[in-house]
Amino acid sequence: MNYHLDFETYSSVDLRKLGHYRYAAGDDTQILMFAIATETGEPLLWVNPDIDPFDPLSGTSYEQDSMPAAVMLMEAVLDPDALIYAHNAPFEAAICEYRLMKDVGIPAPSIEKWRCTAAMARKAALPPSLAKCAEALGLDQQKDKAGTALIKKFSILQTVGKRKGERIMPSEDPAAFRQFCEYCIQDVRTEQDIHQALSFFELSGPDLEAFLLYQRINHRGLPVDVNTLGMAASIVGETEAGLASQFRDITGINHTQRAKYLEYLAPAGWTDDNLQSATVAERLDDLSWTDCPDAAYSLYLKQQLSFAAFKKIDSMLNCVCPDGRVRGTLQWYGAHTGRGSGRLVQPQNFKRPTIKNTEEVYGRLKAGELDVDTIRSEYGNPLEVISSCIRHFLHAEDGGTFLDADYASIEARIVAWLSGQEDVLQEYRDGADQYIRMGCQIFPVSEAEEIEKKENGESTVVRFLGKQAVLGCGFQMGPPRFLETCNGYGFSIPKDEVRRQMDAQGADVYEEVEDQMKQELAELAVSAYRKKHHKIAAMWKIIEEAAISAVTKPNTKSKAGDKLYFVCRKIAGKRFLLMYLPSGRFVAYPDPKLVKGKWGGHKLTYWAQVPGKSFYGDCSTYGGKLLENATQAVAADVMGSGASEAERGGYDISTLIHDEALAYRTDADQTVEELCELLCKLPSWADGLPIEAEGFETPFYKK
Repeated sequence: MNYHLDFETYSSVDLRKLGHYRYAAGDDTQILMFAIATETGEPLLWVNPDIDPFDPLSGTSYEQDSMPAAVMLMEAVLDPDALIYAHNAPFEAAICEYRLMKDVGIPAPSIEKWRCTAAMARKAALPPSLAKCAEALGLDQQKDKAGTALIKKFSILQTVGKRKGERIMPSEDPAAFRQFCEYCIQDVRTEQDIHQALSFFELSGPDLEAFLLYQRINHRGLPVDVNTLGMAASIVGETEAGLASQFRDITGINHTQRAKYLEYLAPAGWTDDNLQSATVAERLDDLSWTDCPDAAYSLYLKQQLSFAAFKKIDSMLNCVCPDGRVRGTLQWYGAHTGRGSGRLVQPQNFKRPTIKNTEEVYGRLKAGELDVDTIRSEYGNPLEVISSCIRHFLHAEDGGTFLDADYASIEARIVAWLSGQEDVLQEYRDGADQYIRMGCQIFPVSEAEEIEKKENGESTVVRFLGKQAVLGCGFQMGPPRFLETCNGYGFSIPKDEVRRQMDAQGADVYEEVEDQMKQELAELAVSAYRKKHHKIAAMWKIIEEAAISAVTKPNTKSKAGDKLYFVCRKIAGKRFLLMYLPSGRFVAYPDPKLVKGKWGGHKLTYWAQVPGKSFYGDCSTYGGKLLENATQAVAADVMGSGASEAERGGYDISTLIHDEALAYRTDADQTVEELCELLCKLPSWADGLPIEAEGFETPFYKK
């Protein structure tokens, strides 16, 4: 039996900022009501009798009316074969964990019972919100638009007006509360319709395994060092206040007033229309734009106050649950390909350290040995120093340790496997350093000498460019983008090489010669990659032609190599292009179209969220992008399968970060080597894929 459930709740905790687990754990969080229904049945309503046990509009007791709903929910929880659906089920699961027994007297369902219609929408590449998904599908049942105002009235503290900071009780406006009850019931009706419409996208196989894996990880939580975070927050607050005060003294405005600051800078010679970090850094490197010392120094202060990483300290402190763990940090199917994404803490985008001795700083901070003045005198700007240590605040509890394991070049291996580039796959199996080998295709240098340099701890341009080529050029990246990527990692050419070129050309401008050399190397790197990986380069055309063929011939399988194929078919009244993966799951492209290309022929578009925007529209794709989608999707399947194997082997995963798994060491016999072995235990569909992982044991996160 399938059940559909929706909660309406109250809490003073900010759900959007702090996540559903911290919200559910709030001291004053309360279930106001829930609606529950079977797959096609009419929803039943339960209203919390502690709020107001009598409905003056109908003249009946909420408590009496609520009994059938409570009985149905109890049946759903106790029936071992029952599944409970919700739209954004992780929220309902968290509410059940922290509030269901307290408010309703019913135990929380097991994690394995939950299913999610929002997850089904993400799998279909449709908007995951209940309202937008129902609208996109053109369903008979739509979300009640009055809900936003009712939530603001009954579910949160008032933010404006005479009642600001207060809670409005249902008894103060029974008519509006009755409308709120109808809104909850309508949400379940809409959820039922979405589930039926998207039955083709039901979670099963690898998708279901990964979905439940993510829910278990989110439920388990990620421990943070609350005490040290508190000390760091104090140092950051003191430093920020001092820098902000200096900024105000110079400019007369706050550093957060962007428009006014641009007005302040204009008379001093500022011509840019933005204050992005790259722009600010460039202007500080070259102050020829101004002859005003105050303007230049204010820009320096602005830069110091813009370290985004230290803002994660407050996020960790605010999101942490009472037991010292942050929960709900992963989103299953956070990307179109099925890869997960981060929420709340998001170590996926932690700032790269700009100081070398982060572990020393963190250890001294944890021991209470550092204050603002000490950090500034011994290490530098306190904001930059604390930001560089941000990873270490993810700290195992009670003297325990993490086992940190990371897949090695997983996407580069998968794209070669999908493309049938067997010679490269054999090199991976043989243990060759692909970055050096690729670098030696770009430069006429000895591979043995480069390996020796690596073993001696030397970093070289050869391996650097080889690495960027291996990791980036498999998806049709051209020279301009390749150079942009390299520059983002601080790419520079050794000065003696630049000077030799200057002498040879009779040039006298260092920067121009270096830029020219970089462009030539980018072109050489891209060309060398495509020559060595010729089957990958050929796959770009193969996969694009297969996708286009599928769109022109609905319901017909169109193969892209021997591991991928496309089918275009109508589902829930919409057309979908489906790219089937070796695992058996697929990546969906809604409403595919063929439009005339700029240079002739046709290009493929599909309906998706426009990059950088909040709305959906037609987005174009091409061979390299489709192959990147397939590669990332297979990587998600490998990660999901490997992490599930690790869990079955007794390893408690605390989070997944890109292609990295962080697990608690819960037993003395557990080892990094065994964790890596389990992560690399591949299902039968991945035969021939040479996957490797490596790792280490650590008390706190480092990578």
